[in-house]
Amino acid sequence: MNVFSPLAGGPALQALIYHPINDIWVYLLSAAVLLALTVYTWRTCLALSTFARVVWLVALVMITFSPAPADKLRWAVIHQLSALAVIPLVLMTAVYLTGQRPAVIRAARAFLFAS
Repeated sequence: MNVFSPLAGGPALQALIYHPINDIWVYLLSAAVLLALTVYTWRTCLALSTFARVVWLVALVMITFSPAPADKLRWAVIHQLSALAVIPLVLMTAVYLTGQRPAVIRAARAFLFAS
């Protein structure tokens, strides 16, 4: 099966399909709880990580509500970028909580100079 060949007569390359969310209130409630956690932990890296998760959840809901394909695509890009932003922010939260910041900075600096 080739990526560029149509499957069952459909178009060759399809955009990601986001199915409608049935229980939107669950997503909005979890986004509100994460936003409250963001405000509570404002001075740590955890605040940025939880805010990225809030953006991820809101973008997921907005993909469902957006009527035009261009708007759906814009929200899908925001959804994917906020999901990618969570990974280094969670790592920085773990570094902050364990107190290993100087070791990580040295390792990152060595990695940058090696590449």
